[in-house]
Amino acid sequence: MKTIYAVLLSVLSVAPLTLLKAQTDVDGPIVKKFETPQKFGDASLHSIRHEVVNNFPCVVYEVELQMGGAYVVQSLGNFSPANTIYVTQAASGALPPDLDPNRARNYLKAGEDGWQAAQVMGTSGEDRMFLPVGRFDLYFFTRETAFPLTDRISITPDGSDAEFDENVTKVNEQIQLQIERGPSFAPKEPNPNARVIPNPAGNYSHEVNEWYNYSTFNYLYLTAGSLITLETSNTVGGTSDPVLHLFDPNNPDARSWTDDDSGPGLESKLSVVIPVTATYVLLVRPYYGYVTATTKIFKNSVLYLNNTPVGGRLFTHTAYTGLRNFFTSYMVGDTRLFTLNGIASNVRGYNDDYWGPGTFAWGLRSRITKNFPTAINTTYVCAYSTSIFSSGITDTYMGNPNGAAYSWFPSYNANDCIQSAPFSGAYNCISWSGGVTATWIWPPSDPAYNTGAVPELITFDRYYSNTPKRFTGAWDYNRGGANVGNAVIDLWKVGSGLTGYTHASVKKPGNNNPHGYDWESKPGSLDRCFHPRNALNGPSYGAVTDYYVFAGTFAKNAAGQPATKDIVATDADAVRLGYDVYETVRLSNNAQTKLTTLLGRTSPAMANEFARRYDAWKATWGNFAYSSNPEAYTKNNEYNDLYSYSKNNGDAVLPLLFNRYIQGDFLSTPLLWKLTLPNYEPLLKEVRDDILANPNDEQGRHIIRSTFGNNVLYIEKILRDLTTAAPFTVTVSPNPVIDRMNVDVTLTAESKVSINISSAQTGAKVAMVRETSLPAGTHRFTTSVKQMAGSTGDMILVQVQVDGALQTVKVLVGQ
Repeated sequence: MKTIYAVLLSVLSVAPLTLLKAQTDVDGPIVKKFETPQKFGDASLHSIRHEVVNNFPCVVYEVELQMGGAYVVQSLGNFSPANTIYVTQAASGALPPDLDPNRARNYLKAGEDGWQAAQVMGTSGEDRMFLPVGRFDLYFFTRETAFPLTDRISITPDGSDAEFDENVTKVNEQIQLQIERGPSFAPKEPNPNARVIPNPAGNYSHEVNEWYNYSTFNYLYLTAGSLITLETSNTVGGTSDPVLHLFDPNNPDARSWTDDDSGPGLESKLSVVIPVTATYVLLVRPYYGYVTATTKIFKNSVLYLNNTPVGGRLFTHTAYTGLRNFFTSYMVGDTRLFTLNGIASNVRGYNDDYWGPGTFAWGLRSRITKNFPTAINTTYVCAYSTSIFSSGITDTYMGNPNGAAYSWFPSYNANDCIQSAPFSGAYNCISWSGGVTATWIWPPSDPAYNTGAVPELITFDRYYSNTPKRFTGAWDYNRGGANVGNAVIDLWKVGSGLTGYTHASVKKPGNNNPHGYDWESKPGSLDRCFHPRNALNGPSYGAVTDYYVFAGTFAKNAAGQPATKDIVATDADAVRLGYDVYETVRLSNNAQTKLTTLLGRTSPAMANEFARRYDAWKATWGNFAYSSNPEAYTKNNEYNDLYSYSKNNGDAVLPLLFNRYIQGDFLSTPLLWKLTLPNYEPLLKEVRDDILANPNDEQGRHIIRSTFGNNVLYIEKILRDLTTAAPFTVTVSPNPVIDRMNVDVTLTAESKVSINISSAQTGAKVAMVRETSLPAGTHRFTTSVKQMAGSTGDMILVQVQVDGALQTVKVLVGQ
């Protein structure tokens, strides 16, 4: 089936193109820049560009010399004596006067077909080339359609360049091995640290610490209407199964062709009528992801590249469409990156070095950011060149959407914001920096870490050091020896005081999770995103003030044995393996019964007024979605209004707040603490002591807790001690009454009060008080009953209504 598909693809790629009208679309130069100039012999290399000048494909090295003079110029590449490569130079940005094969005074002398080191010679036999001081452009050009495959250069006074010689030796040895032994299938993990690591809640694919090497890559300048046939032949061993790709790097969606097995056996053959004049890319790679081999490539039936390497790394993954990001990071070497529709399908995206509009310096890392109309399920990585400085290891990220969190932070560039997980209110930055995705943690507002008077920084120390532990196998972190250079976790704060902590971010290798190209954050309930280290600086988060490093130890299991990262990597792993269990957040039956009783005794007017103010405040929470700190949600007038009302009503309002909180309103924690700490602060220590003394459930599994759940335990203890007295009491004196009567009303909270009295004998009614707002405390009202009461033995009814709740007291009329 694989072969049939490849043949069909090849036929489809050729036939329709014969109907296309020739067009012209010559693109500008393809430039590779170096942030730090590379040293090659005595020369510093600033950039490499591929461009077509006067219809000649040119590879142009922008180099710099400290001294002018006669130099030995060498190049490593795939050359042929039959295809002369000419060499000249000019001042940077200027055109050489002899950029013409008929006038060129220097050429690259190739001794055979294939990969080799070749020296630049003069047409009169000189073995040196005169080069100027300072920066200039060194041109390698040819009259052929293919750009010279010059992979590396060396410029020295006498040809002595140990690094260049080592590079040539290694390339020759590798090619010779393939010729003698056939292709080598690398083990599944050539780097023992290469793997897919746990990525809880992540919405992308990744491979970390993966080894990669060079595979044949070159540019071809092809004109509209021309027919080109490319084919592999005599691939060493015959089992590497080479795949041919030809594509326009500026528009691979419109112009990309692929063949796998249209040649003899597993060889590839691809014929294309070129629709648009442009610079195209030829890539030859293995069908399988862990193969290193060599092959011959013929162009229009003529040997083009002899014994050329086939290698790189191929990753298959979830199919991604739409706007997505693919990139390499934490890289040793220099990558090229490709996205494909499938293992033997067309290239749809390509990048060598990324120079985007963001603030992060990608350097030699590769990144493809593109809206893909068709599904991408394969990513391919190979080295930029055969250089010993190019092959290496890399982390590869595949399919990340663009992030949205940047819009909350003035210094966070949209192009730097790459999403790693979607919006979620289940966990926050502190949770994620500690390797947790099931719960929301804020240590300063959590009884497990704060007993009311603990400095904020100490609460974070307790959290990161697993005191109490986050989950079995969680990494231990501390601030000892941590600094800006070695930190794995950054802690952020506004201001320079002891309070004001706002956020935490994490980087590789924190918690053995992937963390992108630099740092990663889960800001509040927003999407989890990658970002440059200080991108979140500003009024919301302040800046990084404290640092944590991995202590090298892990939280132990119930048996006291360490659970290493290879056994338990996430909180979900700990639960799945039976070490841990997520907490059950609810009040005990007794506490719930008491709360229900207290709610039943709360006046409807108070309940309605509290709900109105609470809902007005809650409607503002979305304005602070970036924040993990509940205190941030209190910075508005709606909160101040709710707090003022709640404080004036004392403990009477607590059942209403408790009822909201236990339904999941974790963000009301500041209101809970501010109203209760004056009377109940010692209960915070009770909660922490209980957690430390009882970390496990009845089956011995560690309980993974949240700040919300720990505050529900705090509410449980408050309910234990909270009085169940009625919200108001009524006392009438004297009783029996003869002349004047006192009505004492004691309120536990600010309330609206009405008092009405009536005679059973005469039917007379008197309104003593009408809908009057009174503060908490005892209030006395006095009235005469002579004018309304009947004879001795009459019954006076005293009806007191407080916020809609009614009490009636009967008073006897005496002599």
